[in-house]
Amino acid sequence: MDRHFGLIHVRIQTRFPMPIQIYLNGHEWLARKLQANAVRYTKLDNAFVWIEDMPERNALPIDSPS
Repeated sequence: MDRHFGLIHVRIQTRFPMPIQIYLNGHEWLARKLQANAVRYTKLDNAFVWIEDMPERNALPIDSPS
């Protein structure tokens, strides 16, 4: 569990060449960004069904975690 991205899933193969896959939940990251900027939203499972005032919120700073 990451404090910026939420749940992270890592998959490591046990056979050669041993590829590694890392999965991040972008929806959880966006939810945390919206909360930090006081934007109301409704989320159903892993989908946003409503985000307050979306046209004006497109200008939110979407930078990497600090």
